[in-house]
Amino acid sequence: MEVRAGSVVALLAAGWACILAGCGGGAPPTKTDIVGTWKNVDGARLEFDDDGRFVATAFPTSILWIDAPPGTADGVGSWQLAQERSGTVVKLSFDRILDEKDGYGMPLYISGSGSSRKLYHDIDDEGFDRYEFTKE
Repeated sequence: MEVRAGSVVALLAAGWACILAGCGGGAPPTKTDIVGTWKNVDGARLEFDDDGRFVATAFPTSILWIDAPPGTADGVGSWQLAQERSGTVVKLSFDRILDEKDGYGMPLYISGSGSSRKLYHDIDDEGFDRYEFTKE
């Protein structure tokens, strides 16, 4: 079988274009995709407003920080879409949660697209265990 140099170059170029464009991921999420209510099966809720504000209800403290007291907490803050190496994330900046005030922040990663889109936070360092929110 004869392989032409032009075919190899075209194939490599297509592969790099796919990687750089996020092949298979569709268009990056927009603010409109995020605005609304997101829930976890355990009852936690995140309500994102189009003015960049959010309300967290029954948010599990275990994903906030390592030494957080067990249970859930309610909080408010601001949110924005941001680009990280892993792709687009929703950056949460809490005005207050538990006894912490003034800007405790964390990213929520985005997977899927359309009605299968999820927001999640990795519970472990390897990314095998996720705490997920789905849009109502």
